[in-house]
Amino acid sequence: MSRLTISMPDQMNEWVETQIRAGRYGNVSEYFRDLVRRDQERREGAIRQLRDLLDRADASGLTGRTLPEIMEAARVEAWERGLLRDIRAMDEFRGLEYRRNPRVLDNGRDARECEQHRRRDARGAH
Repeated sequence: MSRLTISMPDQMNEWVETQIRAGRYGNVSEYFRDLVRRDQERREGAIRQLRDLLDRADASGLTGRTLPEIMEAARVEAWERGLLRDIRAMDEFRGLEYRRNPRVLDNGRDARECEQHRRRDARGAH
């Protein structure tokens, strides 16, 4: 087993000691092992969610909508969900830069042309 030495502000140290005194953990090592374990589980869960979203997106196939139509629908949905709180936020969202997705046919491009643009963008050429 590895040994780790850390420094932290007194306020954080007091928090850890309070958790131990309350009987939630037997010692400082148990507290930090639990902290790391929970962080790992949270990150693994987030990765699983992202993979599930990507799998569902792949399974849904190509869309007939243009990229501007998709962005506008996303803006409206974000506004309705309360994620965009003011007009300036809507305008900033509308102006976000995006990378072309070769699976989304936009501006009349076919999938091959979208893939060529994606490769060019990846190389940094414009």
